[in-house]
Amino acid sequence: MSLSDKQPKSIRYPRQPLQEVDCEIRFFGEPVIEARRHEFYEAVRDEYPLVWVPQVKEGIYPALQHYQFVKQDNSAGVSLALNSIAYFQREYQGAEKFINEVLRLFEIGNQLFSIQRINRVGWRYINTIPFTRENSLIPLARIFNDPPNFFSIKSHEYLRVNLNAATTYEDEFVSVKLESDNMELEGKEILVFDIDVSRAVSDESSIVISDIPELINRLHRIARNFFEASITDQYRNYISEEIHE
Repeated sequence: MSLSDKQPKSIRYPRQPLQEVDCEIRFFGEPVIEARRHEFYEAVRDEYPLVWVPQVKEGIYPALQHYQFVKQDNSAGVSLALNSIAYFQREYQGAEKFINEVLRLFEIGNQLFSIQRINRVGWRYINTIPFTRENSLIPLARIFNDPPNFFSIKSHEYLRVNLNAATTYEDEFVSVKLESDNMELEGKEILVFDIDVSRAVSDESSIVISDIPELINRLHRIARNFFEASITDQYRNYISEEIHE
């Protein structure tokens, strides 16, 4: 499999496995966010009325934890921290609508906070894939092309799997996780297939704000192409089928 930023085919899967899609724009910190968080909320509260306050986590500074403003049905939301604005959808509406909303929310934040020195932009697909064991083992090859062996354990011999890998593609960092441990969805075992593509810069430089729309589109293309290249035609045919009650 080779990574690619080519424009993927516009396909909508009726049985798509996406549990959540996230996009984050991270910067070096704007203290004004602490004082004007309520103004951001007032600008988005008609669509995202629910307020989720972060719990204190050991080892993480409170100001760097996200407040979340969420839709009434919990299908989407925006996260705001001292150094980050992020958007997530749990009922994915497609890349075009998703990216337009990311940019709209970022523009609201930028007008309020005058964001400077953006240091990371990331796109993340979190897929949950139900599976049925075969001879008590996980049938990875029915879902994924060329699934990895682990030394003498062949890809069709896993009782459970928890794999992490990372690489680079040009200026992007690509991180992938595949996990089955203690995962269930509606009474079925699932694989969590997590694809995270980002571009980050050093402390001495910054991502230009005007470049963000094309960068987000590029990250989306890389992540989508990775998913498409990872799955088998058999699994693609399954998620392409219409669901009839």
